[in-house]
Amino acid sequence: MAFLSAAGNEFKISYKKFILITSGLILFAVLDELHQKLIPGRSYNIKDILSNVLGILATLVFCMVVFRKIAGRVVH
Repeated sequence: MAFLSAAGNEFKISYKKFILITSGLILFAVLDELHQKLIPGRSYNIKDILSNVLGILATLVFCMVVFRKIAGRVVH
């Protein structure tokens, strides 16, 4: 959703926004995993962080491919 709102009507996203959103998502994944250490019955696991980061990167690649296809169809 963050990419869609940042892309605008032309379905293009700047490099700066791309890095900012990606960094924010990865930071959120790490912080979420760290906060689980504070909850009884939950644990911190580096594999969960890596899984989250891989999921974020896969979603980013998917969004970029879809945005490029849509942007190619948008008539100016």
